[in-house]
Amino acid sequence: MVGIAKSWSLGVQPLISPTYGVALRDLLRLEGMKGVTVLAGHGGLDRMVLGVNVMEVPDIADWVKPHDLLVTTGFPLASGGDQRGGALPFARLVRDLHARGLAGLGVKLGRYVDTLDPEALALADELDFPVLGLPMALAFDELLRQAYGRLNELTAGVLERIDALHRALTLLVLEGGDLDQIAAEVARVLDLGVLVTSTDGRERAAALPDPLRRRLEEADLLEPGGRLRVERARAPQGTSPVSTSRAAASRRAGPGPSLPRRAAAQPPHLSGRARGGSR
Repeated sequence: MVGIAKSWSLGVQPLISPTYGVALRDLLRLEGMKGVTVLAGHGGLDRMVLGVNVMEVPDIADWVKPHDLLVTTGFPLASGGDQRGGALPFARLVRDLHARGLAGLGVKLGRYVDTLDPEALALADELDFPVLGLPMALAFDELLRQAYGRLNELTAGVLERIDALHRALTLLVLEGGDLDQIAAEVARVLDLGVLVTSTDGRERAAALPDPLRRRLEEADLLEPGGRLRVERARAPQGTSPVSTSRAAASRRAGPGPSLPRRAAAQPPHLSGRARGGSR
């Protein structure tokens, strides 16, 4: 099944993803992040944030988790070298945090650290790892409160949609609904375009408006005869571009060669909103 998002309501997430987070660019719009500047890694602002952690020791890389946004007063950087934090230590920190899948690093400028090493910032740009300059007035406790409030709001929205979809599909199956009705119900609840195919991409059912169907055709994912190119939708990263969206396909578990496939689509840049998709 392939879903193409039509709109991006607050809290919409890919139901096939274990990661229900907030895009970093979304967090930057919080009141508690006022005055924050992006010093490097602009290409990584759509990294998903699951938590905020405060750096108090130089060897923090051993204690962080994937999708954390790490913030620091800069003291651990200054205490590990000169007042600029040392080119090699900071560059190594950027590389280590990127390797551990963090969402980004925010450093307060003006107290312990005045500037950050240009070579380390160039490395962050190369890795698309966001490095943020935090203003002196930014209070970490307020940032944590607002960030986790936003994450809780999003999680509640995702759970509501999952529950609504589960109840709708259960009722539909009990009433003997066919694939077209199921696709239509998924499209209605999640506000997506939905396409159900066999494992080789032959269409079985759809709730896919013409504009979204054309988007698949323009991305060379839909053949003139109507077959979805599932082999192209399964890119190495699990997604492939579809104009302003992204599409992915996967085979349902179970025996038999003609089981339907499922997939999801979402835009690569969400303009500060949560990601969307379907299952």
